[in-house]
Amino acid sequence: MAKKREVNYFKALYECAEYGFEAIEALSAMMSDYKDVESRVLAIHEIEHNADSKQHLLYADLMRAFITPIDRDDILELGSALDNVTDSIDNIAKLFDRFCIKTIPGEAMAMCELIKRCTAGVLEAIRELPNFKHPKRLCELCVQINQIEEEGDRLHHKLVKDLMQKESNLDAFKWKEIYDDMEIAMDACENVADVIERLIMKNN
Repeated sequence: MAKKREVNYFKALYECAEYGFEAIEALSAMMSDYKDVESRVLAIHEIEHNADSKQHLLYADLMRAFITPIDRDDILELGSALDNVTDSIDNIAKLFDRFCIKTIPGEAMAMCELIKRCTAGVLEAIRELPNFKHPKRLCELCVQINQIEEEGDRLHHKLVKDLMQKESNLDAFKWKEIYDDMEIAMDACENVADVIERLIMKNN
């Protein structure tokens, strides 16, 4: 009989989080050096595809697992929340190509930087996850992610309001959609933090 493969679920979740950070780094690089957009959007979508494959592998491992370090449902919920981060960044990237965006305003870069900070916080929190029984640092990271998301909410509100105060045109519509999706990406990061906080409460 073949020996059952040992699965490190914390490592698997960290790899899921890495895809989100890889995706936002690629999006930030594209926006900073705005050329070859179509090919770079495809590259970001490939990251998202790889994240999906990792997610399916995680689910398959859980289906076979007898004992897991935390509840199976918590691993599933956290894996799904991490996948949503990568998906949301992929959705932002697609809009730049779909809307034929020509130039990147500084305000968009500011939003992207907040997403990057949020996603970096998620990555660090997942690295810290094995210490969920001693969660001081983990709780601090969750609070930081929430604070960055609140900063993103305020910036999103300001940018959309500024767009609406200008004469209505196609560019305003395009950027509202992009800013809305950027805000969704930060919400996805906040949701990861919320899942982690519920996990801590359940296990302490």
